Amino acid sequence: MGRRSQVVSATGLISSLTFASRILGVVRDSVVAAHLGATRYNDIFQIAFAIPNLARRVLGEGALSAFIVPIITGIRRKEGEAAAWRSTCNAFNLFAAITLALAIVGCLFAKPLFFLYGGARFQFADQPALFALGGSLTRIMFPYLMFLALVALLMGVLHSLNHFFAPALGSIVINIVVIAAALLFFKVEDRQFLYVLAVAVMIGAVIRLLLLFPPLIRRGFRWRPIFDWREKGFRELASKLPAAFYGTAIAQINIAITLNLANWCGEGSVTYLQYSQRLIQLPLALFAAALSTALLPQLSAVVAAGDRRELRDLMTFAFRAIALAFFPAAIGLMVLGPPIVQVLFQRGAWEEAATKGTALALLCYAIGLVALGAQRIFIPLYYAQKDMMTPVKYGAAAMVVNIVLAVALMLIVRAYWPPLAFAGLALASSLSASLNGWLLWRGLTRRFGRDLAGPAGSILLRALLCAAFMGVVCSLGFHASERALHHPTGTAVLFALTVAWVVAGVAVYAIATRAVALWDRQALARLLRR
Repeated sequence: MGRRSQVVSATGLISSLTFASRILGVVRDSVVAAHLGATRYNDIFQIAFAIPNLARRVLGEGALSAFIVPIITGIRRKEGEAAAWRSTCNAFNLFAAITLALAIVGCLFAKPLFFLYGGARFQFADQPALFALGGSLTRIMFPYLMFLALVALLMGVLHSLNHFFAPALGSIVINIVVIAAALLFFKVEDRQFLYVLAVAVMIGAVIRLLLLFPPLIRRGFRWRPIFDWREKGFRELASKLPAAFYGTAIAQINIAITLNLANWCGEGSVTYLQYSQRLIQLPLALFAAALSTALLPQLSAVVAAGDRRELRDLMTFAFRAIALAFFPAAIGLMVLGPPIVQVLFQRGAWEEAATKGTALALLCYAIGLVALGAQRIFIPLYYAQKDMMTPVKYGAAAMVVNIVLAVALMLIVRAYWPPLAFAGLALASSLSASLNGWLLWRGLTRRFGRDLAGPAGSILLRALLCAAFMGVVCSLGFHASERALHHPTGTAVLFALTVAWVVAGVAVYAIATRAVALWDRQALARLLRR
């Protein structure tokens, strides 16, 4: 099987499992929304969960796993299987010790962390009960970081062996645990419900880690009490960790500032942003993260072999895939965002105002979706070259821009439309993400030439035009259907109508992209067979 075929095959497997996980994630969010609505209690939970959720994004979906893959691959190639497993065991033990210490520190300083991540308003507004509740939830969920770090390490090892099933299965289990707990205790009062969710998150994290051991053991892993700080593999990994920590710090600062600003925009603003972010993360995790995960081992091997032609083929394939997937996803979320949010969340305590707020935030976030997807294929190429710091530098520049834009746009919108101030924060995030994507691309073209991904400009333009055409058709068609059905409010009818136009949009886009030669029948047939 060729490298491109391996990427397609692995991407299909990861995407399928990730799709199941994300569907369950939407169910989880829907259950929580039905109980809490867009209230201060939901805002508090979203802030308290920001730290472990950041760990999922930074550790579970790429950064540490990406660092580990080329290191373990190199040890296995040069020194053999035994050395690779010894290095894995040593890294696991040392990571467990380090992250346990961090978890203890985090639990001790839970209230300051909650303050930094958006709880400041509760403190300044003299709401000690809400602030104390947020600190308690943060304390319960902070050890999730430890489990996610260990999961990321073992995921990287399994990815280096081209095993993707167990790592992708873990998030499914977490969602099942949280959904089961939420439904079982759905009738308890809001404060107790928050504690149920926090404990369920931790139980799911433990199960996710345990799921990785059976495939590791089958492939030769045996735990040993090794704690060798000077071991070659760990030293190489440790030399890359500052980049991971810097990257994490950038993400933490962005999230902390956004949540703090959002909390001053009014009740429910944090929830609007977080729920719309979950919907934006759906296509990212479904396709971009899966493609990135499958692409990294192939890029590492190609870069190590110095095969520039194969590198160009891989990047052209990945770039075309990102353009084909994310332009229609972005425009589809812009056009059909309101009915999608209504179908998913508007029940129980979740009211129409919350639907409108979340849909507006979703529209603003969707502007940066293509750039976020592109980052997922650009960054692995830096990692494959063992260059961890360049993406961090670009991320830091984008962070500064995000902070300036977030404050400016929030104040501007607040001056004219006070209830919509949170939308300025989402728009700032999209603009800074676009800047980061452009910086990453520019850095790669300077190293490998402007033809790194083939005719990139032509691919982008054709995909954008086709997606815009799809958006016009879907918008006109959906609103015409609504008028014909006298603006249905029932969930079942609205669900059927939304799904029908999503399917119609996919069909229109497929026909349009085929007409402009963005894909051919043979390539599609190979993809479907995989």
